[in-house]
Amino acid sequence: MRSIKFTVISLLLIFSKGLTAQVPNWVLNPADYQYTMSVIGLGVFDCNSSLDPDDKVAAFINGSLAGFANFNTVVGSESFAYLTIYSNVPSGQVIVYKLYDASADQLVDAKFGSVFQQNASVGTSVAPFKFKTDYSLESLVMSTDTLFDYTMAGDTISTFALFNELMLEEVANYTFVNDQTGSDNISFSTINEFLIIEDNVDIITQDSYNIHVRATSVSGCTYNQSFVLIVFNTNVPPTDIIENPASIEENEPIGTFVGLMQAVDLTPIDYHTFEFVGSSTDWPDNDAFSINYDELLSTEVFDYETQKDYILQIKVTDVTGNFYIDTFTVLINDLIEQGQELKAPNYMSPNGDGVNDFFVIENVELYFNYGLYFYNDNGNLVFEFTDTGYDNSWNGVSQNGKELSSATYYYYFVNKENDQEFFKGKVFIERADKY
Repeated sequence: MRSIKFTVISLLLIFSKGLTAQVPNWVLNPADYQYTMSVIGLGVFDCNSSLDPDDKVAAFINGSLAGFANFNTVVGSESFAYLTIYSNVPSGQVIVYKLYDASADQLVDAKFGSVFQQNASVGTSVAPFKFKTDYSLESLVMSTDTLFDYTMAGDTISTFALFNELMLEEVANYTFVNDQTGSDNISFSTINEFLIIEDNVDIITQDSYNIHVRATSVSGCTYNQSFVLIVFNTNVPPTDIIENPASIEENEPIGTFVGLMQAVDLTPIDYHTFEFVGSSTDWPDNDAFSINYDELLSTEVFDYETQKDYILQIKVTDVTGNFYIDTFTVLINDLIEQGQELKAPNYMSPNGDGVNDFFVIENVELYFNYGLYFYNDNGNLVFEFTDTGYDNSWNGVSQNGKELSSATYYYYFVNKENDQEFFKGKVFIERADKY
């Protein structure tokens, strides 16, 4: 036990650290154990290798001391601990390590442990096991390494992120390393994790920047990384047309607005024109529409039953003449049209062969608020579906689930919110053994 003289000053130092200033009094009798394994390792305290022979490491199994050693074996410029670990179980026990930092008079848990295996040797002086009080820093990245030639002094260019070996992000402070690698550091500054440009960017003057950045974690560990930022010429072609696909309901009049076309362009301030391209032979659907600036308009009245979608070829051009050609789809939305026949079968053979087994209404999702009723020749109700949203599941059975005989049945399909909107029709059900 280290002798401590409790002066007022020493008490203040102790309490300011929040630590107990006491060297661990680890005692262990090797004769009490049957099995051993050995570990050769370095002590890493807050990213710095141990150079103090009074620094220690101890192994614990199930909370009990299983071995300890000092970092007092010097090989080259590094100090190693040659740790023997004891156990009465030959393998499988989890080992937890604790480190004593003599300079700070502090006992802390190591970040990584081991698993006991009798006679195992872990680590060498060339490739030692590392007893760490913190995770190693693994990478420093930027959210983007691109500048645009319109970027102005004071703009935020990017953000930094520092990751440890578990790929968890660390809180860090970011500064510059002023050396040849960071030849353009002077053109930037940092505020917290943000990288800020200090000069107006002009691609004619400079098309790339080299910076060298140091990230310092809360524990004082550092990680340096150099970056090359490329100045991007804003005169780039568009890369896509959005609001694609667009749609229009059938029966809308000529000149109906279909959609607003928008170019995807990395140039933040640009102007675009849209036009149809391709011959009428190759792209006949182009003739069904017109373009007014960035608006797509109809030039005919569409019928879903005649054609359900139209494929156009459109070219978008920016102010510099860069262009992009894309196919553009317009979907025709079907509507419930009173006065027309319901698109439903007039014949069913529900025998389980997968053909004509069900009463299937085309685009049944349009009729989400309709009720469906079936009657026999005598006008008796044999089946009704009044729940919201008929699902094309009726297979010719009565309300109590019995198969209906071969005969003609009459349906009444009505809007439950407006009984003036309805469809009537008939369907013949054929069953080989029911006449």
